[in-house]
Amino acid sequence: RLHEFIEEKAAYVEAQDLIRFGRKREPVKFDVVAHSYGALVLRYYLRYGDHGDDPTGQFARSPGWEGARRVERAVLVAPPNAGSLKSLDSLLHGRRFGIFSYHYSPAILGTFPSLYATLPRARHAALVDAGGNPVDLLDPEEWIAYAWGLADPRQDGELRKLLPEVATASERRAIALRRLRENLALAKRTQEALDIPAEPPPGLTIHLVAGDAEKTPSRAVLRVAGGSPRIVAREPGDGTVTRASALMDEREGGDWSRRIRSPIVWSSALFVPANHLGMTEAPTFTDNLLFTLLQ
Repeated sequence: RLHEFIEEKAAYVEAQDLIRFGRKREPVKFDVVAHSYGALVLRYYLRYGDHGDDPTGQFARSPGWEGARRVERAVLVAPPNAGSLKSLDSLLHGRRFGIFSYHYSPAILGTFPSLYATLPRARHAALVDAGGNPVDLLDPEEWIAYAWGLADPRQDGELRKLLPEVATASERRAIALRRLRENLALAKRTQEALDIPAEPPPGLTIHLVAGDAEKTPSRAVLRVAGGSPRIVAREPGDGTVTRASALMDEREGGDWSRRIRSPIVWSSALFVPANHLGMTEAPTFTDNLLFTLLQ
């Protein structure tokens, strides 16, 4: 849909060029500013254009940067490039998005494919078990073993509301587990496609805006099976996404090096002392965004 929207706007600009100047400009390119999960959608579009998910599993090819044909500057604001423990918390406990809003249960949020794509990678060791071993959050067997989210039998009351035509709890659980497996498999393919190191083509610049002044959950430990992860470490970030996640810093959970290691080639990085949702209201963000886009 992002591809269709951009092509629609490109056609409009081309038509206006013909009307006003008697010529057709090629190619029409845009600047795109994307926040949070939208930044992942934009990154996927830049790399793969309108090619959707590959259900066969792995991307056998390197990114073709089809979307770069239409984008000159990509500004990624608070992107959860390496995931967020807040996403895991929402999937395990549900979430209320405002003081007077409805509480969305784990069963409801568990049907949202996008949330799984923002789970931390196992290699970054954001969640470890009692023995210190990284937990693979994209492995459905882990969810079943720990009775998390859609795999939690206590969610049957919510599943009954979501699936009123299904008669028994066992049938509802089978449907829930199937959806869980599908969402985790899709998230794994999405992350693998985004994590391939690739140099952007000439004419495309990728800019980061991230927070680094809020203490943000960065590491959690599972003490007992069936229990909730306990946050044991916090790092600079925006309260939802750590600085390291926004940068997609591959030093996390691995060997340290003096310089950042990331599959994303950043043209610039701006760090703003603001939280995840308030970042775009910060004067520092506005001033620098206008400079990046206009000058």
